[in-house]
Amino acid sequence: MTLQAKTYQFRDVSDDRYFTGFIAQELEKVFPQFVYYGGDDQVVYTVDYGSMSVIALKAIQEQQVQIEYLKRELEELKALLNR
Repeated sequence: MTLQAKTYQFRDVSDDRYFTGFIAQELEKVFPQFVYYGGDDQVVYTVDYGSMSVIALKAIQEQQVQIEYLKRELEELKALLNR
């Protein structure tokens, strides 16, 4: 919940497209394994979004288990109220 997606453009590119992603320095605090440094000067950050998708999928699966549990619990409570 601490990560916030950002919309951005590259500065030194003539392309006007917008991209959506995370600030690498912010992401590094939560998931350092997805942030890499490039170039000889170690200034350029890159994010491994492909590997992040595995974590996102696992989180969705865990949420779905919770949703199913809460749906069953809600139905049980509704049934008790309707007695």
